[in-house]
Amino acid sequence: MNYRAKELQAHEAEKIKSSPECKKRFVTSYKMMLDFYGLCLVNEVTGELGRAGNWKERFAHLNSSFHNFLRITRIVKCLGELGFEHYMVKFVEFMLDEIILKGTLPNCFDSCVSFWIMVIKDDRERERLIELAIRNCDIYNGIFDENQGAATAINDDNVILEG
Repeated sequence: MNYRAKELQAHEAEKIKSSPECKKRFVTSYKMMLDFYGLCLVNEVTGELGRAGNWKERFAHLNSSFHNFLRITRIVKCLGELGFEHYMVKFVEFMLDEIILKGTLPNCFDSCVSFWIMVIKDDRERERLIELAIRNCDIYNGIFDENQGAATAINDDNVILEG
């Protein structure tokens, strides 16, 4: 973390949000970040994500690189601050699908539930994503049983759902 970096001020965020050129550059940067993590932006309007061609290699890296989880939290927060709230939701939905239903990123579960979901600005969307995670916790725990614990399984009692 760069401790000398200054926080984005509200007036700066507003300036970025009101500039088509800045928004375009932000989306370009977001695509680069997604590619680093093995993802791609399928639809710039909706924010729908997909797996990039390099997903297997990048998911393996992400699943073992816990230092990236804080970066992802900051990225998700930034999406909301710069007017891309719909991108926030699509990112978390995609990650929950990969973590819980596909079992490709089991080590991301705790950060996704404890942090990524919690920075979603829209209360209804945040509640919906929490419910989605809770509803599928049994599937998630089953992944660990099948994989013999790629990481320590987290049960419902250990998951922090209150922010």
